[in-house]
Amino acid sequence: MALTFGFYSDPGLTTPAPALLAVPQSKSSPVPADLCLWFGSPAVGRLCQSQASPGVQQIAVSVANATPGSNSPATDVRLSKTLSGLGSATPGASLNLAASVQSGVAHAIPVYVRITNSLTTTGRRSNLSLATQTLVESS
Repeated sequence: MALTFGFYSDPGLTTPAPALLAVPQSKSSPVPADLCLWFGSPAVGRLCQSQASPGVQQIAVSVANATPGSNSPATDVRLSKTLSGLGSATPGASLNLAASVQSGVAHAIPVYVRITNSLTTTGRRSNLSLATQTLVESS
């Protein structure tokens, strides 16, 4: 069975989020770009857990870098469960969501993302994305 849990662009879990965190950045005025994604599933009666230790190990969101050593580093991204937490979040660190996440809009978990540009050039980077460890889903 395919996993129905993932990242969505809206709290109603109707629009899957783009795979890449591609945000244009200007070095001359490097204003961080903040966005909110939601982790969840619109399916009914489903439960998501870590495959390694279901119900015990936290589901963790991390920043994946498709091209390490070039483009934007993972440390250009901060993750938090709240908008106000982005300022103190550790750059590039993973974010623990919960040991189990139930499906449905009421159980979707917001994931706040702050992207900055540490490079000396302006442009749109497309090498960073959000990832989780291997997850399992049950009814």
